[in-house]
Amino acid sequence: MVEKCKLRWYIEQLFRLLKKQGFNIEGTQLESGWAIRKLVILLLNTALRTMQLYLAYDTDESQGIEEVFEDEEIQCLKMIELKQNKETPKLLKNPFSPDKLSWASWLSGRLGGWKGSAKQRKPGPILLKRGLEKFTMIYERWKLAKNLT
Repeated sequence: MVEKCKLRWYIEQLFRLLKKQGFNIEGTQLESGWAIRKLVILLLNTALRTMQLYLAYDTDESQGIEEVFEDEEIQCLKMIELKQNKETPKLLKNPFSPDKLSWASWLSGRLGGWKGSAKQRKPGPILLKRGLEKFTMIYERWKLAKNLT
């Protein structure tokens, strides 16, 4: 019974991501059902990535990072971590292995505004969504800068 309730919680978090606090699908001005379905399918891709990060955070058996991020994205995440490590106190370092998705989850949380303290609860899906959005902007600029040199 507890496992079913736990799974239900993850479904609720996914719906929360799609609704007002997340992608605000309710605020869409699309009128046809078909257009709304297309929008939901597009958003589900990003929502799935966010939920993978959310589920990976406190799992010892976190899936490999390469299952969710491409090689170039992983390189960019490593550069972001290097910059963050220079700017943060030692006790706020990422505790996870860089080959695991939990490592990217920790970084996404930090990018989304999470403080990274062990005393805080883990980053939630909305905060991870914000972090992923920020990462996407950084990544696009990073790729552009890389191609200019």
